[in-house]
Amino acid sequence: QDAALFSREEIEEDLAIAFANGSVQTCPLAALVTKPFMQLSRSDGEGRAFCGAVSFGVHHVDCPQAVELQLSNPTEVDVHWSCKHLPIAKHVPPGMTARRAAELAAETTDRPEVFLLGQREGSIAPKRGRTPALHPLSVHFHAAEAGRYRSVFVFKVRHGASV
Repeated sequence: QDAALFSREEIEEDLAIAFANGSVQTCPLAALVTKPFMQLSRSDGEGRAFCGAVSFGVHHVDCPQAVELQLSNPTEVDVHWSCKHLPIAKHVPPGMTARRAAELAAETTDRPEVFLLGQREGSIAPKRGRTPALHPLSVHFHAAEAGRYRSVFVFKVRHGASV
């Protein structure tokens, strides 16, 4: 099923019109409201859905790593997005207890500046009845000193769902 269907909301209400002679006429109104959202996927050639985490693995500090993600807009409205850092102390991943999230935060260093995103905000045009276009987003990791790094970034969609 088309993922964009989940961003649509059908609203039905009655409009009451009062006339000067005191009579009231009711007319049904219906609207289909589309809320913008975007999808993230890995750039691995298979277009797999984004799992919510990017792991750069273990490597030497003098060897920066990069991952390519794809952004797409499966809706029929423009998507205006921005990417913001969310301090790990405030983030509890789905399916994880607050206690385990706190333990994980204590085991890692939250330094968002070591994760360089190719873009921090942008707009994606609607699909206009076609397959959504893929827009690349590069994510680079480069730490100056050894350690375990973990940062959370939230993609916010104006007037829509955040990822």
